[in-house]
Amino acid sequence: MPLRWGVDSLYLSYPGMLADSVTRKLETLKKTAQSEHESEQARAQYVVDEHVFEVKDKGSGIFPFILRDNAFRISLSRPKSGTLPMAYVQVSSAMLSAFSPQRAEAMLSDVLLKMGDIESARTSRIDLYVDFTCDVDMESWSRHAWVTRAHNVQSYSCQGQFTGWSIGMGGVMAARLYNKTLEIETSGKQYLKELWLKAGWDGVRPIWRLEFEFKRELLTQKGLSTLHETLRHLGGLWAYATDEWLRLTFCPAKRIQRAHGGLCTLCGHVWRL
Repeated sequence: MPLRWGVDSLYLSYPGMLADSVTRKLETLKKTAQSEHESEQARAQYVVDEHVFEVKDKGSGIFPFILRDNAFRISLSRPKSGTLPMAYVQVSSAMLSAFSPQRAEAMLSDVLLKMGDIESARTSRIDLYVDFTCDVDMESWSRHAWVTRAHNVQSYSCQGQFTGWSIGMGGVMAARLYNKTLEIETSGKQYLKELWLKAGWDGVRPIWRLEFEFKRELLTQKGLSTLHETLRHLGGLWAYATDEWLRLTFCPAKRIQRAHGGLCTLCGHVWRL
């Protein structure tokens, strides 16, 4: 029984140029964040409209400025930084639970336009997901039941309880099938329970999440470099993920979980899920 589906993670980059005045202000706020006194650190805030961003005391790699609130994590480069984008942004999953990707990006663009000149958003990574309940035991098959182009398949457990699978982690594309009900106990995303209840969850059965992670390299291969192009082809990405890149296959008779050409070599069942 599917409950919710859509975009869970979204990472965007914006070519452009950060304004000199904003750069100077951020340099000052970054020094404030580095203060030894907590009262001073608390003043390291950059306000844009209704957003109050915490300015981090350290940058991240090639981005010297990091701003964060509940909606966005924004990494900014200095003006005249060569081929670097002006901004690299992670849109929070909470934001994507409340608003469509298009609306979230529109609000993000409004923020960035007050910091400098930007071009259209480029998709650096997008994760698609479906939350569902199911009577199938998610540990009832071996790793050989996954037919995939990826090179690695891993299963996970915590305190003796099976928690899920990961396929292709670290590559240009990856998949995860995991117990979301357990995961939110540590992630703190309790707001999901209310959304699941509204979608028909009984509040008791465990909820599983299947999600696919598409990185920029894969998206570029598919001709989906901009966010506009990516959002127009979400159905195609999901179809590619579940038909060409990854399939879960098993014998209904449970006598064998790997076969040749889709035909169980022991019982003759044709299997595919």
